[in-house]
Amino acid sequence: MNRFLTILLFFGTLLGSTNSIAQTKTPYQKKAEALSIQFFNNLGVNPATIKKYSDTGDLGALFLLGNISEKLQTENGMLAFLKYKQDLKNAEKLKNATDLKRDADKKASEEKKKEAQLTKQREREEQREAAEMERERKRKFESSDYVRIGNEIKEVFKEWAEKGEFEKTTDYESRLLKEGSNRFNAICFNALNERTKIFFHDNDNFYSNDRWLSISPKNYDADSELYYISISSRFDEEEILTGRLKVSVKNAQSLKNEFNTYQQIVEPKDWVFFNHNLIPSKVTLLKRKENSDNGEAIQYSVEFDVDNKQPIVYSTKNLEVNVPNLPPISFDYAGQAPVIIEKDRQKKLEQKASEQKELQEKQNANSDIKFNSWLERAENAEGSDRFKNKMTKDIPKTDLAAFSVYNSTVITLYEKALEVKEDTLVRKELERRQLIKNEIEAINEKKQKRDKAIKVVTGILAY
Repeated sequence: MNRFLTILLFFGTLLGSTNSIAQTKTPYQKKAEALSIQFFNNLGVNPATIKKYSDTGDLGALFLLGNISEKLQTENGMLAFLKYKQDLKNAEKLKNATDLKRDADKKASEEKKKEAQLTKQREREEQREAAEMERERKRKFESSDYVRIGNEIKEVFKEWAEKGEFEKTTDYESRLLKEGSNRFNAICFNALNERTKIFFHDNDNFYSNDRWLSISPKNYDADSELYYISISSRFDEEEILTGRLKVSVKNAQSLKNEFNTYQQIVEPKDWVFFNHNLIPSKVTLLKRKENSDNGEAIQYSVEFDVDNKQPIVYSTKNLEVNVPNLPPISFDYAGQAPVIIEKDRQKKLEQKASEQKELQEKQNANSDIKFNSWLERAENAEGSDRFKNKMTKDIPKTDLAAFSVYNSTVITLYEKALEVKEDTLVRKELERRQLIKNEIEAINEKKQKRDKAIKVVTGILAY
C-alpha cells in the first residue's frame, strides 16, 4: 500500500502539471500525456475509459479506480511504472520556458501551501502551549498562599458571621457592625501569622526550622564585597529570589561558616506576595555574642528586589464574603499586623503583671499567716501568764531565771516573724525585749561578780 501511495503522489504531481484542456499544450505536456496514455494501455485499462478521462483532462483520476491499484501491485505493473517514469525523465528535455515557468509557479505554490500548513501547525502548537501554560498558571494560583489563606479566612469569617439560632436579629446586626471589622482583622492576622510565625520576628522568643523557604549564602564577590543570598523552596530546592548583602572580606568567611547559627528575622512589614506566594523582601540575620552581658549582637540585613510584588491585603469584597448589612472590610498585613502584635504584647505584659500581682498577693497572704503564727506563738509562749508585759524591775529575784528564758523565747519568735514580714510594732517590741535581755545579763554579771567576791572573802576568813 505504501508503494501505491508513492506512485499516486508521483502521478498527482505529474499530471497536475500536464493535464489541461483549457490551454495550449507544450510539446513536453503533449509527450507526457502520450506517455501516460501508453502507460495506462500497458496496465490494461480499457481504451474507452482512458479516452474519457483524457478528454476531460483528468487522467490522474484513473488511479482512484480500484483495479488500477491492484495492477500496480503486480510485477508487470511495477515494471510498466518504472519504464514510464524513465520515459518521462527523458522527455524533460522537451521542456521550454513555459514548462519551466509552470514548474516554478507550481513549486512556489507548493512551498506557499507548505508554509501555510507549517504556520497553522505552529499556531496550533502555540495555542496548545498557551492553553497548557494557562492550566499551569491556574493550578499554581489555586495552590498559592494567597488562595489557600484567603479560603481559610473566608470560611472562618463566614462561620462567625452567621446568625445564631437563638440570636435576635437586632443583636445579630449589632454584632456585625460592632465586632465585624475587628473579627475580620483578627482572622486575617491569625491565618497569615500561622504561616509567617515560623520565622523569628517581633523580638518574640520564637524560632523554628519548620519552614517552606530556605535562606542560604550563594556566592561572595570579594571585589565588590557583596554576598549573594538566595531564597529557595525547601520542597523542590528551586531558587526563587537572590538578595545582596554588604559584607567586608574580613567577615565574609565567618558569616559563611556560621550562617546556620544566625537567627533569620522577618518582620510583618517585610512580607509581600510574589507570584501569589508569601516571600520576605527583607531578612535580618542576628547572632548574639557569646558571654555578652549587655545583649551585644552581630546583625546583617539582606534586601531582596522583588519584581511585581503585591501587598498582603485581603478584603471581604475580594473574598466575595456576602453578608447582608456588613460594610466592606479590608486588612493590610504590613500596616495592621504590627499594631495587633503590639497590642498582643501589651496584653501579655498586663496579663503577666496581673499574674505576678496575684502571686504576690498569695505570697503576702501566706506571709501574713506565717507572721501571725509566730506572733501567736510568742503571745502564748511558756510563762506568758506570769511575765507578759512585765519589766525586769517587776520580777522577783527568785523568778529572774524563768523570766530570762521566757524573754529569750519571745525574742526568737519575734525574729522568726520578722524574717517572714517586716513590721514596725514587732520590730520595736523586739528591741524592747533585747533591752530586757541586756538588763538581765547585766544583773547576772553583777551577781556573778558579787558571788565571786564573797567566795574570795570567805576563803580568806577561813584561812
